Amino acid sequence: MIRSSKSSNTVAAVLSMAMAAFAAVPAQAQSADINVPTVIINSLWSAKALWVSGGQGSGCYPVNNGGRVAGPTLRTNIRYTVIGMSSADCAGGTGLAGVNRQFLARARPAGMYIQIVNGGINVGNR
Repeated sequence: MIRSSKSSNTVAAVLSMAMAAFAAVPAQAQSADINVPTVIINSLWSAKALWVSGGQGSGCYPVNNGGRVAGPTLRTNIRYTVIGMSSADCAGGTGLAGVNRQFLARARPAGMYIQIVNGGINVGNR
């Protein structure tokens, strides 16, 4: 049985508008990607550079042993791959075995750090 009344039509209209408003929120949130500054910390003597791939900020970043350098500016909600390299120019075939990581850039109040260590790469809040 189908019923129609002025009040049920009003309720249906209000619910439809509310659902449309909530449906638009995820689309707006996804388009609000922001830049995330990074710093690279090298704690592995054999690493001479960090290769970054995946989106904005992709490239080769030379590093000094025991030093810190400004890293790439990444975009949130992008998956990045970072690889420690044994050559400062990231020449092909110079990736260090086991010194790599994939991560999703997330908004951080002061940015992120990428630390090259023996046995891998650590990524976290600055």
